[in-house]
Amino acid sequence: MSLVVCGIHPSVHAAHQASVEEIGVSVTSVYNKINGIEPSTSGELVREVIESRLLTVTRSLAANIA
Repeated sequence: MSLVVCGIHPSVHAAHQASVEEIGVSVTSVYNKINGIEPSTSGELVREVIESRLLTVTRSLAANIA
């Protein structure tokens, strides 16, 4: 899921296909696992990624202004 949230892959299915040998389970199993994740956990993952990206952009803009 983090590979999708971070924009590395456009979907869970694409992330699974890219790592199928490492993951070692079916895409159905991956989706079943994701379905068990609490919405608040997913929300926190998204929040952390966005916060990190915004911090990077802010620092870049500040460096360009200085």
